This record gives sequence, structure tokens and C-alpha cells, in this order.
Amino acid sequence: MKSLKKNLIYQSAYQLLMVISPLITSPYIARTLGNEMYGVYSYYYSIAYYFGIFAILGLANYGNRTIAKVKSGGKEQLSKTFLQMLAMQICMLLLVSIVYFVSVPFWGGEYKLNAVIEWMYILSVGLDVSWFYFGIEEFKTTTQRSFIVKIGIIACILLFVKNPSDLNKYTIIMAGGMLISSLILWVQLPKYIVFEKVSVNDVVQHIKPNLALFVPVVSLALFHYTDKIMLGAMSTWQELGYYTNSDKIVNIPMGLINGLGVVMLPRISALSVSSESNKIEKYVNTSIVLSLWAGIALCFGIKAVDTDFIPFFFGKGYMRCAELLEWLSVVIIIKAISNVLRTQYLIPMEKDKEFNISVIVAAIVNVIFNYILIPIYGAMGAVIGTLVAESIVLILYCYFSKKIIDLKKVIFPGMLFLIAGIIMDIALEILKNKMSMESLFVRLVIEVCAGSIIYCTITFLGMILSQKAKVKIEAGK
Repeated sequence: MKSLKKNLIYQSAYQLLMVISPLITSPYIARTLGNEMYGVYSYYYSIAYYFGIFAILGLANYGNRTIAKVKSGGKEQLSKTFLQMLAMQICMLLLVSIVYFVSVPFWGGEYKLNAVIEWMYILSVGLDVSWFYFGIEEFKTTTQRSFIVKIGIIACILLFVKNPSDLNKYTIIMAGGMLISSLILWVQLPKYIVFEKVSVNDVVQHIKPNLALFVPVVSLALFHYTDKIMLGAMSTWQELGYYTNSDKIVNIPMGLINGLGVVMLPRISALSVSSESNKIEKYVNTSIVLSLWAGIALCFGIKAVDTDFIPFFFGKGYMRCAELLEWLSVVIIIKAISNVLRTQYLIPMEKDKEFNISVIVAAIVNVIFNYILIPIYGAMGAVIGTLVAESIVLILYCYFSKKIIDLKKVIFPGMLFLIAGIIMDIALEILKNKMSMESLFVRLVIEVCAGSIIYCTITFLGMILSQKAKVKIEAGK
């Protein structure tokens, strides 16, 4: 079995790159492509994203989980299972591509060419076999690929995107980079599998369970991307641009937290076969505590520095993003816990029905809130809809996962982290009012360093003191 620590290191390295990459490209795009054109890109990418999820259905989770369970059966069994699911994926890609090109004239509008270019993104999703590598816990391959491609994408953006008229160039770079990233993974497939024909019946057997995990994929997409489509259709490109950039700031650090779930899903799927419930419970509760620690720090940290960070990062014309981040940053805490319960319990333990109910209910609520609030409040309406939807998902996840959650191990650390986050926020607000230097960079460095020291000191001391108190109580008994 692959080393869990090594896989966490590889996945953390990849997620770190995912953090660094937008930190380089986002401020550059904000100043060259501009807020309005970035809103256009976000709108058409969101539509292509929907077509993409139909191309891969629920394989990101189902394929990962299934491969994890059969990998111990030898190369023949692994190859057979992989090729059956791959055949289904290719068929769906062909079908989705036809529908996409037929429909583009009806919704493409003045940026129809941009919509056509986005097909490369759909192709990249339809050819993506990263779920196979995740299932066999081979994270080194996917990490190395991502590093190479991401560096190439960054270089191309800096070289070729110079002004708002370069929208199509930016789309080619982003979608083309994703396609190259998917194709690279095919090179090493012969090392793990033997290509052979599969029967239609063998392929069909995967459709029903795959569709079971496709339902939540669609539902998750409804409140992760429909808000952008609804903003583009019901508000302005500018409001969409502000919301997309704010959402990007929130999702940059979320990559580090989500990386834990990617690594743990195949490990817990394998443990579920051997019925090692004690280990599963330990992993889940430890992950919740770690995710809470990081999520609360990031939430209050972003909230505290947003008025200095936004003009430094995007420029002075983006202060609307700071208003949105005041509320949107809360999503980090909610998503952090939801990600643990989804990827480390509900999916690997095949709680598909419960998973589906949670995201379907949340998706419906999100669309309703967006429909009511976006015409009135624009981007802030989308923020409120996202907060409500994510909260509902978390509440339902917790309800369906109540057997595995140990409140004694979670509540105290959670309260400690929350208190530390509030103290950090208050301290940074006082510090910001005291600082007189005009350099935003210097202010940010001081704020981030001070906030990190305050939060880490309080949480670490709190955990150490609580551990000592626990030892004394047990000794007294």
C-alpha cells in the first residue's frame, strides 16, 4: 500500500502550486484582461463546465473508489475495471461534444468564438483519467504533470495576454493547458494496465452506480457555477467579474484543505472493504479538527486583511470584492468540514443516497435564493445564496455522518480555534488602524505575520494546556 505520508506530501505540493498559480496570474489578468472580460470568460467557462461534468459523469469519485477496491486483485482485474469505465467515459464525451456544438449558436451570442474554444475544456475533462491514478494512490505522477503544465500556463499568460482584446488567447491557454494535462496521464497508462476489448455488458454494469454519484456532481455544480451563469444573465459582466474574483480568493486556500480529502478517499475506500471502522473514525475526526484549524484561520485572516489585500492584489477598482469577501470568507469554514465528511465518509462508505439528498436540497435552495436576490443585490445576492446553500449541505452531511463524528474530540478544538480567530481578527483591526505606512505590501506582510503568530500561539497553547489537564484528570481517577 502506498505511503499515506508521501501521498499527502505530493498532494500538498500540488495544492500549493494551485495556491501560488492564481496568486501570480490573477492580479495580472485583473490588470490586463480587465474585470468585464474576465466576467465574460467566467460565464462561458461555467457553461462549458456543465457540459464537461456530463462527459465524465460521476467518475471523479466513483472511478476513484472503484479502482481503490479492485487494485489488490492484480493487473488483469485492474485493467478490466478501468477499461470498462473508460469506454463509458469516451462514449459520453462524443455524445456531449455533439450536443455542445449543436447548441452553441443558440446561446453563444457575440462571444460565440469563445464558446467554441471552450470545447477544449470539455475534451480535457472527457479524456481525464486522474481518477485512475488517485484510485491506485499514485499521486506522484499527477503532481509532476500538474507542475509542468501549470508553469507552462503561467508563462503563456504572461507572454500572450496583454489587453482585453486577448480574451480568446486567454481561453485557448487555459483550456489548452487543461487538455495537455489530461493527455499526459495517458502516456504512463501501459505501465499499470493491459489494453483489451471490453463487452457492452461489462460497460453497462457501471452506469447505474456511476449515475448515483453523478447526481451530486450536477447538484454541486448548480451552486458552484450556476450562480455565475445567473449573474451573467440577470446582472452585469462587471458584477460577475467581482463575484468570480472574490470566489477565486476563497477557493485558493481551499485547495490545500481539499487535498487532504483527495488523498484520504481511496485509503478509506480500501479500509471500508476490510471493515476497519476504528481507523476510519480516527481519520475522519482528526481530519475535521485539522480542517477546522486551517479553515477558521483562513476565514478570519482573509476577513481581517481584505481592505488592504484587494487593492494590492487586483487594483483600486476592485474594492467591491472586499465587501463580498467579508461574508464569502465564512464559506471556507463550512466547506472545510463538508469536504472531510464528503470525501472521507459519505463517498468511500457508499452513502450515495444521503450524499445525493444533501446536495440536491442545497442546490434547489441556492437557485431559488439566486433567482430572488441577484436581480436586487447583484453579486452580494449570489454570496448570500452560496452561504445558505453551503450551510444546508454541512447540516445534512453532519446529520448523515453522526455515527462517525466524535463530538468530544471536535467541539473543544473547534471552540478554541474560533476564539483564536476572533481574537486575531480584532487584533488585526486595531493594528491596521495604528499603522500609518502607505505601502500596501508592507502593511500586508505585517498583518499576515502578526495574525499567524497570534492564531498559532493561542491554538497551540490551548491544545497543550487541554492535553495536560486531561492527563491530570485521568491520573486523578
